[in-house]
Amino acid sequence: MNSTRPDIAYDVTRLSRYTHNPDKSHWIALDKVARYLKGTIDYELTFGSTPPILEGYSDGNWISYSDETKSTNGCIFTLGGSAMSWKSSKKTCIAQSTMESKLIVLERHVLRLGG
Repeated sequence: MNSTRPDIAYDVTRLSRYTHNPDKSHWIALDKVARYLKGTIDYELTFGSTPPILEGYSDGNWISYSDETKSTNGCIFTLGGSAMSWKSSKKTCIAQSTMESKLIVLERHVLRLGG
């Protein structure tokens, strides 16, 4: 999914946390992902003729599920409008604001890319 279907990356990551002991809600969610994949089987990643401008986007959330103790951050970098790198992960530190959490994830991703 990381290389070919980034549109389901978050869902697959969430579901993979419960592979050892899934309950009915997990099977329902898995069924939704499978139906989504069936309905989008013709989707593909394409690289257009737009100018090669590098852009980065990030997003983060505060704890949204009662069974979690860490929030999730994510970012994506595009070149010419096409995704070239993305990441979603649990936070390892606590930010004081939404803006700070977004800056943290972008900084870490840029450092990982060697920027």
